[in-house]
Amino acid sequence: KFKKVETKKLTKKTAKAADDEVHIVDGKRQQNVGIGISRFRVGHEEIRAAIMKVDETLLSLERSKSLLLMAPTDDEIQTLQAYTGDLAKLTKEDRFLYEMTTIPRLSNRLKSIVLKHTFDKDALDIRQKMRVVRDACVEVEQSADLKKMLEIILAVGNYVNGSTPRGGAWGFKLDALAKLETIKENNGKNTLIHYLVHVSEKFYPELKRFALPRAELAKEVSLTEAHADLRNLSQGLKIVRNELSQPHPEKSDRFVNEIQSFELKASKAVAELEDEFNTVLT
Repeated sequence: KFKKVETKKLTKKTAKAADDEVHIVDGKRQQNVGIGISRFRVGHEEIRAAIMKVDETLLSLERSKSLLLMAPTDDEIQTLQAYTGDLAKLTKEDRFLYEMTTIPRLSNRLKSIVLKHTFDKDALDIRQKMRVVRDACVEVEQSADLKKMLEIILAVGNYVNGSTPRGGAWGFKLDALAKLETIKENNGKNTLIHYLVHVSEKFYPELKRFALPRAELAKEVSLTEAHADLRNLSQGLKIVRNELSQPHPEKSDRFVNEIQSFELKASKAVAELEDEFNTVLT
């Protein structure tokens, strides 16, 4: 009987507390924020302090990305800052979001922290892609076997074209190579490529070793994607520079101290990558 009375009292008290809670953001947003902050295992004040100090022991890459997703939108900031009631009555999710509204330019700060986490890996990936392409270009340029093969193709092409306007050519465009497999013998079985292989095996047996392994690797690299990744790094650094140029009057704010040296190093690395990219293109 005693236990039943206590349970009943507790239920009433809990229901009353729930009725007193103030909800500002919608239910789905509350749920997502609740899941996000549960990963930190610390209170909203500690999270705010970590962001202000750029404390990477708490702000791992995944946690920083999570905070970026939870950052209040402009509409939420306006609504939260308009609240003049008792902060203690806010749900823990709304209390967290309210605390985040007190950090100037929160999204830009978090984007800068995320970039600091990911920059070295992303820059190395871009550099490796460009190195693969550059090595392939050197291989193609220096390959004596490739030059010999192109000479054979030119000779065979001139022979096939005979006395036509296309015969007696001094060279050909590289896109003509794609047409080799479309030119077939009268029986329709073999293409010009088969004939080229036959000629090479009979008169130039040394071409059996012909291979371009570095060019083969370069086939998997998209310079368009690498250039887009490089642009993303450059745009990310613009956000960092903009945030560094802003006033940081709060004494606990260590953004400039923790990020400035990274910006200098990263800007130099991006400039070098841009020079490498231009070299590859030329």
